[in-house]
Amino acid sequence: MENGNLASSAYGKKQLAQCVQMLKRQKQKMEGYYMSDVIRRLRIGEKSMIRLMDMKMLIPEKIVVHRNGKKHYLFSKMQIDAFAKNYCTIEEAAKRFKIPNSRIRKWFYQGRLQDVAQGHCRSYLFKTIEIKKTNK
Repeated sequence: MENGNLASSAYGKKQLAQCVQMLKRQKQKMEGYYMSDVIRRLRIGEKSMIRLMDMKMLIPEKIVVHRNGKKHYLFSKMQIDAFAKNYCTIEEAAKRFKIPNSRIRKWFYQGRLQDVAQGHCRSYLFKTIEIKKTNK
């Protein structure tokens, strides 16, 4: 780009996609996660996300209301990263601690683990520290 004219520049799809990803990461560092990002990060559905918000387990840092009335929820990166570290589903716990899903389910049915979502979400949600203690 000799004269600094953007119109004369050509970028490939891959370069543009990389640029968009980089900008998105920078924005997340500055502002946090949008609800769709949190859903992807925690691997939960939208209904579960709304239920966790209703239970005050996940609290948006900022709510942006657009002219058409649509709301966008913005969550603190620290809050979401801490939530992901402190809570996990059966599948995540099995991968993280290298134990079978069936053993985690058995502990739950025996009352050794408590579902912190209390049945409000489609999948069980456990405190990571409880699983560590039970696994010893």
